Amino acid sequence: MRDMGTKMRELNATRLGVQDHMNRNKSNCLKVPMEVNGWLEEVGNIEAQVENIPSDIGRCFNLRVRHKLGRKAFKIIQDIDRLKEEKSRIDWTDHPIPLGKVDSIKCSKNLGALEIEFFGNKPLPKNMSFEKLETFKISLGCSLEDHYRQNMHSFENMLMLVTNKCELLDSKMNELFEKTKVLHLEVDGINDLGVGLVES
Repeated sequence: MRDMGTKMRELNATRLGVQDHMNRNKSNCLKVPMEVNGWLEEVGNIEAQVENIPSDIGRCFNLRVRHKLGRKAFKIIQDIDRLKEEKSRIDWTDHPIPLGKVDSIKCSKNLGALEIEFFGNKPLPKNMSFEKLETFKISLGCSLEDHYRQNMHSFENMLMLVTNKCELLDSKMNELFEKTKVLHLEVDGINDLGVGLVES
């Protein structure tokens, strides 16, 4: 029984680490492996089973009951070991969420990474802050897909902007120019764009 309690405490510590990683990725619009939610649910189920086993099983004089609970505890220990092994195989890529799956409103605060296109039916971003954004692939007024296919393994920050001066300044994407490595820029009114960029 002591072994089961010790292993459960270790598993709970591991669970806290996984939950923290998941919450951090969600707040930064990074991918969370598909198996994480199922893994966390299984840990919760195992914890409930542990709580249902009396801590004073050793004082039970009914040998049949003790044997039954002992077998159950042994099975729980096996499940705990299995879950710890499964956790070690979870692949956290921490890649940005794929195009079209990012909610610009929910992801506008403390954003660290972003991959999205504002094109067609997807509206221009408003009230977004790019101050903390460090990793990004963003298009405005055009599709990112063609260029993304050619550079799908590139980790360079990319901006593709086909727009006008007012729209660009309203989007605040000019805040990202200093961090951008790959820039495609087609802006109407570009002759006096520099003034707007300085003012912004």
